[in-house]
Amino acid sequence: GVSCAAFSPDGLKVLTASLDSTCKLWSTESGLCLQTLAGHAERLCFSKFSDGGEFVLSICFDSVVNIWSATSGERVVTLDDDINLALPVFAPDGLSVAMSHQDNSARLWDTKSGVCLRRFTGHEATVSAVKICKHSELLLTAAHDDTAKLWCFHSGECLRTFCGHSDWVRCAAFSSDGSLAITGSDDHTAILWSVSNAETQFVLTHAGAVKVAAFSP
Repeated sequence: GVSCAAFSPDGLKVLTASLDSTCKLWSTESGLCLQTLAGHAERLCFSKFSDGGEFVLSICFDSVVNIWSATSGERVVTLDDDINLALPVFAPDGLSVAMSHQDNSARLWDTKSGVCLRRFTGHEATVSAVKICKHSELLLTAAHDDTAKLWCFHSGECLRTFCGHSDWVRCAAFSSDGSLAITGSDDHTAILWSVSNAETQFVLTHAGAVKVAAFSP
């Protein structure tokens, strides 16, 4: 089966990830397969384009991440250093990628060299989500220690901790202008926060765990 599908930023390609351990790039104009990205040993659970469309990232169920050239289809780098299955995210310029690791940290990796550029340490349990703000130098993490944290993207310094959930925080996201953040938790709530001071704006309630939260554009 196909586990994931996404458009390239210019809309000219579609990326699919499959349980056959490959990704494929397709033309939206002809429907033809342009590239097959083969190199994983296990089934794929997720894939995405970088914001500029230059790179493709894929992650499989054994937590190995491959980064590919979206032009040539060649594998650029493989990352397999105790990675969690929380979805990796590219920085807006595509030159680095952030992801969760099994030591309760998030790390930033160089897209081309595979060198670890920065570690974001301070959570006391598994980091379940990582997000990078597109319009400011901020990174947001959610974790199973019932908190979310705001970090300086360039220094790795923790700027703020968002406390208010009573169970694992499963997801997090920035608003389009970076002024607000949303977190979702197993405590059946999503909380809307001010990024500038970590104050709660609204608590949104559900009858079950909140595992996905997103802002409108």
